[in-house]
Amino acid sequence: MGAEEKDFHALSEAAIETALEAVRARSEKAKCDRAGLDRAIAAAREEERLLQRLLALRRDGPSERGPEQQEAREAAGDDVLSGIRKSGRTA
Repeated sequence: MGAEEKDFHALSEAAIETALEAVRARSEKAKCDRAGLDRAIAAAREEERLLQRLLALRRDGPSERGPEQQEAREAAGDDVLSGIRKSGRTA
């Protein structure tokens, strides 16, 4: 009987079942961790998109537009800031 065969026979069914449960638990935890990371990545991407939009609005500079255009620009800025706040960040 070789060393590998002895090792195989040395493991009891209970030990194998315990190891199997541990592997399944680690796998489930990793899946949950991955789901949390996926949510964090999605939130960061949304925040990035909103901040890019806000920066673009700011870079337009002082508005020499009419009052209606200025109101629309300010409303867009408010929408962006609201989205950032909803994502759990402060602006």
